[in-house]
Parts: sequence; C-alpha cells; structure tokens
Amino acid sequence: MNRPILEPIYAYYQESQNSSFILEHHHSQYELILVAEGRVRFCVEQTKYELDAGDLILISALEKHSISILSFPYRRYVLAVSTDFCSMHIQEPLLLSILSHRPEGFCHKIHLDASLYPQAEQHFKLLSTEASMKEQLWQQRSLLLLNDLLILLFRSFQSYFLQKKTHLFFTWLYKCKNTSVFTIQSQ
Repeated sequence: MNRPILEPIYAYYQESQNSSFILEHHHSQYELILVAEGRVRFCVEQTKYELDAGDLILISALEKHSISILSFPYRRYVLAVSTDFCSMHIQEPLLLSILSHRPEGFCHKIHLDASLYPQAEQHFKLLSTEASMKEQLWQQRSLLLLNDLLILLFRSFQSYFLQKKTHLFFTWLYKCKNTSVFTIQSQ
C-alpha cells in the first residue's frame, strides 16, 4: 500500500481498538510515528522493533514496513512529510540526515524519556492541529514545528544523525545542488 499524500505535511492522531496488524507497505514520504499508548511491533526493512508508549519510529521514504499491534488501545501520532518539501525547506542538512542520509547501523526506534516525551507529543499535537485546520500559513508553521522537533531530537540523540565528517560532505553537496553549475550538469 503506497497511499500518496496530497499535502507536503500530513499529521494526525489515531487510536486503534481492534485491528491487529497492517500489512507490509511503503510510502513516498518520510514518516514519524510517536506511540502514545499500547505496544506495537514494527518491521522496517526486515528489522523488528517493539515499541511502547514514549517510543518514536522514523521511517524513510520507500522503506518497507509492517505493523503488528500487541496491546490495545494502540494510540499514536503520525507525521508524514514529503521528501521534496524537506529537501527544499529544511536548510540544515544535519537535521535532514535522520530522515534520509542515516549513519550505518541506524536504529529506527528512539525511546523518549519522561522529560522529552511531553515535548515531542506537544509538537505532534500542534502539527496535527495545523494539518487538520489548515489556517493561513499552516505549512510555514508546520515547517517551524518540524524543524524544532528535529532539533529537539538532535540535542538528545546526536548518534542518530550524521557524524561531523559525513555532515561536512553532505553540507557541501546540499549547497552544490542549488548552484547553476550543478543544475547545468543535471539537465
């Protein structure tokens, strides 16, 4: 199942009471899922992770994944973000690296402790509200919230992001893609 999103940022809250699994599928966007309650098993590219309340899973574009719900209710926040939107608007390649250019041995699961979870949950709630209400400048505010969420994760989980040497290369590459020389070669 590859359900396309029409908006560059798509966020929502969902609760499941009875469905026990979601078959393997993929998306063309990045997906972040914050577990609020319940227990669930994700299989991402054949690696299994068990998540409980307070866990976050980061799924890159086109990564195959399936879900088995182990305990109910299963409550979660879901954020799906277009890859193009991210590459055009997230100006710091280091922040984008947790979604796209991941370190070797990357673990898709992050456990948020009791001090970090409420902050992340607040970001997800605000993103869900912005995505559902679509008030003026909702995409700009959503982008600010996404950047802030990525900074929050970076400050607590730097090993999930590119290391300095690799970061310098991707910063250079990121800047080159916007130059006319790089554009001419790609035409």
